[in-house]
Amino acid sequence: MTAYFQHSQVIDRPISEVYHFFAHDHVRNHPRWDPDIKLKQVSDGPMGVGTIIHRVNSRSGTPIEGTMEVVEYEPNKAIAMVIHDGPAEMRGRTTFEALNDHQTILTTFIEIPGMDDSMDKTFLLSRLERSGDIRKQLIEAEIKLVPMTDLRFLLRDLFSAGDEGNLDAFDAILDKNVIVHAPAGLSTAGIQQEKESWERSKSVIPDLRHEFLELLGDSSMIAARCIVSGTLNGSLGNLSAQGHHFCLDQAIFAQIHNGKITEIWEIVDTASLQNQGAPTAGAVETPIE
Repeated sequence: MTAYFQHSQVIDRPISEVYHFFAHDHVRNHPRWDPDIKLKQVSDGPMGVGTIIHRVNSRSGTPIEGTMEVVEYEPNKAIAMVIHDGPAEMRGRTTFEALNDHQTILTTFIEIPGMDDSMDKTFLLSRLERSGDIRKQLIEAEIKLVPMTDLRFLLRDLFSAGDEGNLDAFDAILDKNVIVHAPAGLSTAGIQQEKESWERSKSVIPDLRHEFLELLGDSSMIAARCIVSGTLNGSLGNLSAQGHHFCLDQAIFAQIHNGKITEIWEIVDTASLQNQGAPTAGAVETPIE
């Protein structure tokens, strides 16, 4: 004997953003769309299969303590949990389907073992509806809808601003906790470190330039190919030269969340430095991070 509940809604935001809000930030956001619930993660690490959450449910008027365990976590597809409110057990699963680039179908399924499916479900269905309405309002209010044409040019705008020394422009492009994986010992964590890295780069490569040849992207990822050139006068990471001009192929991948870049991977053809007469052999052997 099991009771089944289902609620679907269309969120006018890209699937990656909806999944991040609902699943990745579940502990923070669930109590916001359902004020009867309080959550606190008690297991270590990021949200994923095996995550344990302490739960307090006040829906009946009397607070009931319990737990939630994540048993399925597939980015942009689904999240599922086994929920215990005191001795009662429930199973919840939410799926995510892209309707188009800017709309997502979010469907929640709930199973309550021990409850007769023919019983009156009006109360619980009304709570699901209310929570869904609040959740939709929160997501659409807090996540900017950025046109795809703008997203594709985020990388180009970032590197153009860096080439020009306009580091203040990074604030509108990069997430404050951005992670940059770069070769030659130039990886950074956080927007301030990335600004400082660009400042050092411009101090020893004043003519640094990035010419973008191709840009591809969707709502969550951008890929680009460009030519990076300049004249190195000094030391940068584990590179060192005086008056050495270079021109290299570069591939860049960036992850996007809420209209800003959250992570960047840079792949540079450093091996070609040898063919261009680079004096620092050690830099050529630097692995890409």
